[in-house]
Amino acid sequence: SLYKEIIGFTAGLLTTTAFTQGIKIYKTNKTEDLSEKTFLILLFGIIMWIIYGFLIKSKSLLITNIVQIIIVMYILYKIKINKKSTFLKKF
Repeated sequence: SLYKEIIGFTAGLLTTTAFTQGIKIYKTNKTEDLSEKTFLILLFGIIMWIIYGFLIKSKSLLITNIVQIIIVMYILYKIKINKKSTFLKKF
């Protein structure tokens, strides 16, 4: 129902705004405080939410979690790149 989808979109919007870290990383390029393992677990959890969204045919779950997966993948990419560049700076 529309009521359920509005609640779903609102929940997704609220949890997605928690990813303001992605904006901070984009502006500062600093990721040394972030745990790659934590973001990998988060990525797996989001994938599970997307699968669940497909199973129950929830647009709100699908859309908000697809946005979140893009942000988490960007953060993981930046963690990897910064880890490599930090390693290279030691030599």
